Amino acid sequence: MRTLCRTNLPENRHMNPITIQLPDCMDIAACANLHKSTQDALALCHKLEFSAAEVSRVGTPSIQWLVSVMQNAVQNGKAVTLVNPSPVLLAAAHDLGLGAFFPEYKEHTA
Repeated sequence: MRTLCRTNLPENRHMNPITIQLPDCMDIAACANLHKSTQDALALCHKLEFSAAEVSRVGTPSIQWLVSVMQNAVQNGKAVTLVNPSPVLLAAAHDLGLGAFFPEYKEHTA
C-alpha cells in the first residue's frame, strides 16, 4: 500500500509548523486522502507546510483544493506554506490563473 501523506509532528506543535509531504501525483484522489490529515494538522498548530518538491503531475482540482486550504487557514488565523513547490505545480497554478495564490513560497535547502 502506497502512503500518500507523511506528517512530521514536532514536540511544540503550536510554535513549529507541521509538514505534510505531497505525493508525486496530485489528483482528486490525493486531495481526498490528504484532507483529513490537513484538517488534523491545522487543528494542532498555527503553521502548516506542504512539501511539494515531488509533485510531477497535478490536476485542476488539486490546485483549487490547495487554494481553498490556504484561504481557510488565513480566515482562521493560521498559515499554510508551500515548501519547494515543483515547477509542474507552479506552472499549473499559473496556467489556471491562480498563480497569485502562489507568489511566494518557502525554500528549504539541505
